Amino acid sequence: MNYQSRHPNVDCIGSTLLSLLHNETRNRGLTLPSNLSLYGAQMTAPLLDFNNIVVGCLSAKTPLRALQLNNFATSGVVPAGGAHGFQNGFLWMHKSAEAMIQKLEGEKEGFDDLIPVTTQSVKHAIDVACDLAITVRVEQWFLDGNHRTALACMVFSLAEQGVVLSSTFCPYKAYTIISARFHPGNESNRLDEEARQYARSRLVSYLRKRTRIPINNSTTALRVYLECHLHAIRLLPNTVTRIEDLGRELELLAGEGAWLERLKVWRAQGDRMRVNMKLTFPSLAKGLVSKLP
Repeated sequence: MNYQSRHPNVDCIGSTLLSLLHNETRNRGLTLPSNLSLYGAQMTAPLLDFNNIVVGCLSAKTPLRALQLNNFATSGVVPAGGAHGFQNGFLWMHKSAEAMIQKLEGEKEGFDDLIPVTTQSVKHAIDVACDLAITVRVEQWFLDGNHRTALACMVFSLAEQGVVLSSTFCPYKAYTIISARFHPGNESNRLDEEARQYARSRLVSYLRKRTRIPINNSTTALRVYLECHLHAIRLLPNTVTRIEDLGRELELLAGEGAWLERLKVWRAQGDRMRVNMKLTFPSLAKGLVSKLP
């Protein structure tokens, strides 16, 4: 079977990637309105096709793969999908991605496999993946979606080293870890060195209990695995928005006379939402739990 028959969309893949770079350049100079919601530059946009955006046998460390993951992670979610692409301080990554696209177009056979799989120890794989994720999150490579892109890069980095996440992995838990929201070294979403090391050590510890060597090493199974995790990461804005809304609702019921109403709201939440609330507002959740029977 030739390449064209295996990939009926091959003719549009190169143009799709070049369009991705064009939009990324245009978005970099975007003037953002002042009344944007929780996700700043993001707006409603169609969900992109994973198989047309995340293409090529690329390492998670390459600028083009990171750009692909950023583009996909900020698509098709409300509110999401507006400005994607590299920050002005990382224009060299844009140029590197552009050069890689030209190379991929000349090596079309490279679209079959998504990642260059090598076998590493689980410990080493986790260290490398966490370093990459924390770097993306702390240095803020992208105009938007840095937390999600960091987690997506982490998933791909683990996979290319022969390690996958177990079913106990929770994307939102990982999101709260790299956010380090309540660490004193977090200033306006920027982490100092102490906060960076704190987030990295927590992420490493979390992953060591939630990773394994895959049983099924087929290319198809790996592609499905990666796409499923990317969709879960892509949907994180919806989870965050619901949690922030519930947090504000509970804060309005913080008075002594409203604790019964507050407890009623808490009890109405599902188990997953309660867990996520504890991750997001540990002091608030602790106060609620103390009143539960």
